Amino acid sequence: MGLDTGDVVVIEDVAPADRRNRIADFSLGHPQPATSEPTYSIRFQGWVVGRGAPAVSLTINDGQGRLVDLPIVHPRDDVADLMPDYPWAGRSGFTARIGALHLPQHFQLELTALLEDGTRGLVGYVRGRRRRLPALAGQRYIPVALTTIGRSGSTWLTWLLGQHPEVLAYRTFDMEPAGLAYFAELIRALSQPTSYHSALKGQVDNADWWTGSDPCHGQGWYESDPGTDRWLGTEYVEGLTSFFAARLDELVACQARAEGKPGARMFVEKNGPTFFGQSLWLELCPGMREIFLVRDPRDVACSIFAFERKRDSEWFWGTRDKEWTEEDVIREPLGNDVDLLMHCWEQRAETGLLLRYEDLIADPHESLARVFDHLGADSSDVTVAGVVERGARLEQARRDWHVTSADANRSVGRWREELSPSLQRACNEAFAPAMEVFGYA
Repeated sequence: MGLDTGDVVVIEDVAPADRRNRIADFSLGHPQPATSEPTYSIRFQGWVVGRGAPAVSLTINDGQGRLVDLPIVHPRDDVADLMPDYPWAGRSGFTARIGALHLPQHFQLELTALLEDGTRGLVGYVRGRRRRLPALAGQRYIPVALTTIGRSGSTWLTWLLGQHPEVLAYRTFDMEPAGLAYFAELIRALSQPTSYHSALKGQVDNADWWTGSDPCHGQGWYESDPGTDRWLGTEYVEGLTSFFAARLDELVACQARAEGKPGARMFVEKNGPTFFGQSLWLELCPGMREIFLVRDPRDVACSIFAFERKRDSEWFWGTRDKEWTEEDVIREPLGNDVDLLMHCWEQRAETGLLLRYEDLIADPHESLARVFDHLGADSSDVTVAGVVERGARLEQARRDWHVTSADANRSVGRWREELSPSLQRACNEAFAPAMEVFGYA
C-alpha cells in the first residue's frame, strides 16, 4: 500500500504471536494490515484474556526504550460469552489512540500483556511506517548532538568543541544544557492524542490534566468531527515542531550573546543514548550533526565507582536503596546504557561520527580535526591548535572537581588495576556485544 498525501501512518503488517503460554486468547481489531491513518496517531482496540490470571494492561514497546501501557479495563460482553470458563473475560477490552510522531519512520511495535500475577505474555507485532516530518527552514543555529553515556569524557570534549569560534558550548562545567531533549520531549508529550484532545474534552481537575497522561478513555473520546480531528492530528502536530524549534533557536541565541560568540553558527549539547530526541531533530534539521563518543566500558565502570566515592553519592539513582553491588551496577543499569548506546550507533552510523575517548586523549589534534570536518567547521591546523591551546586553560579547580584519575593518560586502561577479577568477568559478559562493535574486544 503506497503512502499518498492522505496517509500519515501506514500499517503494513500485524503478526499475532504463535505462542500463547500465558494468554488464553486475544483479538486485535485495530490496527489492521494494509490500512492507514490520516494523522500522526494509531488506533489500538481489542481484547486479551489471560490464561491463569486477568490481563491488566497492554504494553506497546517501540524497541527504542519507549513503552506505552494501555489499561485493559473495558467491558466486553461478547468475549465473556465466547470464553465462559474465564470469569475475567467480561472485562478484557482495551482501546486508545497513541501518538506516532516519536516512532521511527519505519517501525515495529511489540505488544505484550501484563497479567495480574505479574507475568507477561506476548500478543504480537505491528509493523508500519509514518510520513516524514516537514524540514525546518530559517534556523540560525545548527544542532550538534554529542551522544554518549556518563563518565566517557563528554564534558571535556564539549569544553574543547566550545573553544572553536563557530561552536557554542554554553557554560560547560557549570550547567548541562539540554534544549534538544527538553523541546523534543515537549513535542512528544503534546503530540499525543490524549493530550491534544484534552482541548476538547479535558477535565480540568488536576495539575497535569492537559498532558492526557491517562490513556484509559474509549475510542469515542478521541473523536469530534473529521475536520477537527485531522487538523489536531496533522497541522497542529507539525506546528508544534516549528514552534518549539523556533524557541530553541532563540534560546541558543541568548546563550551565544551571553558567551560573547557572535560568530557561532552551531551549538553542541550532550545527550544520553535515547532515540527520540536525536532522531527527531535529525529529521527536522537536515544540517544537524551527531557525534558518538565512546569509551572502554570497563574504564567507564571504574570512573563511576571512583566518582561515587569522591562525591559520596550514587551515580545511578536508587542503587543504594536497592543495596546493589558494583557487579549489579555493571550488569544492569550500566550494561543497559552501554547496549542502548550501541543500538543508537548501529541505527545512525551512516550519519554520525564515532569518536573513541582513547583516541581523543592520545591525539587531540587529529581527533578534533575529524570532528570539525564532520561538523563542516574550519578544521585547519591553526584553528585546531588554537582550540587545544585554549582548552588547556581550564581552571585546575574545575578540572579536579570532575576527574577521578591523576591524569588523562592514566584514565585509559585503568580497569586492569582497579577492577577485581570477578568484576572484570562481569564487564566482559555484560559489555561483550558493545566492546566488539566499538573495538574494545
